[in-house]
Amino acid sequence: MKIGTCLATFKTKFSAVSFTGTDIEANLRKISSLGYQGVDIFLHRISPVELDTLLELLTKEALEVAAAAAIWITEQGITLSHKEPEKRKEALMLLNEHIEVAAKLKAKFPLGPIRGNRIEDESYRSYEQRLAETLRRLIDKSETLGVTLMLEPVNRYECNTLNRVDQCIDFIETYGLKQVRLLVDTFHMNIEETKIDKAILSSEEYLAHMHVADSNRGVPGFGHLDYNAILQALVSINYSGFLTMESQSFPSVEVSAKAGIDYLRSLLIR
Repeated sequence: MKIGTCLATFKTKFSAVSFTGTDIEANLRKISSLGYQGVDIFLHRISPVELDTLLELLTKEALEVAAAAAIWITEQGITLSHKEPEKRKEALMLLNEHIEVAAKLKAKFPLGPIRGNRIEDESYRSYEQRLAETLRRLIDKSETLGVTLMLEPVNRYECNTLNRVDQCIDFIETYGLKQVRLLVDTFHMNIEETKIDKAILSSEEYLAHMHVADSNRGVPGFGHLDYNAILQALVSINYSGFLTMESQSFPSVEVSAKAGIDYLRSLLIR
C-alpha cells in the first residue's frame, strides 16, 4: 500500500485538506520530503499551460495523483442529481471537462457530495433513478478516457443517501453501473458502519481507493480507530492502492502530516 495526502490548488471551504494555497511547487516539495508517494488533488478549472506545469512539478517530486476531485463544483450548488435538468446538464459539462484533466493526471475520479442529496419527501427510488441516469452519461466519458469513477459513502450529516458501503454496492448493482468503483473513508465509516473492518472486507470487489482519518478527523493515530484491524482487512482483500489522508491538521500541518505518515508506516512494516 502507498501513502498519500490531500492538496488543494485553490481556496476551498473543505477543512480536511492538509496542503492548500497557490504555492503548489512548495507544497509538493514538502509532501515529497515527508515521504508521501502521492496526492489526492482538489483542482479548480485549469488551463492546458497550468496543467502542463503541474505535471512537471509532480514528475519532479516523483508524486502520483491518486484522485482528482472537483469539490469546487459542489461548493457552487451544482450536483449530479439536482432536481433541475439544466443544473444536471451543467454538472455533466463541468465534470466531463474535469474527467479530461483527471485522465491526463492518470487519476481516478471521486463522487462524494457531488452526487447531491435527496429532495425532502422524495422517495429514495426517485432520487436513485435520477442519479443513475446522470451517472450513465458520465460513464460514457470516463470509459472513453480510461478514468475510474468512484462512489463514496458519506456520513448522514453531510449526505442524506448512500451513507454505507452496502448501500453504495446495492445502488451500483441495482442500476447496472458496473464501471463504478468505491472510495471508502474511515471517518465516514466510523459514523455509519457497525464494523469498519467488516465493511472493508465486503467491498473487496469494488474498492479502488481509501481515505484515512481518525475518529476526530485528525490524521491516523490521533483518535481511537483500530488501524491494526483496518489495515489487516485491506491486506486480506489484497488492496494495494493508496491510503490518502483526508484529515484536519491539528495542531499544525507540519506536525500532523509527519505524525500521520510515521504512524501508518509503523503499522505497515509489522
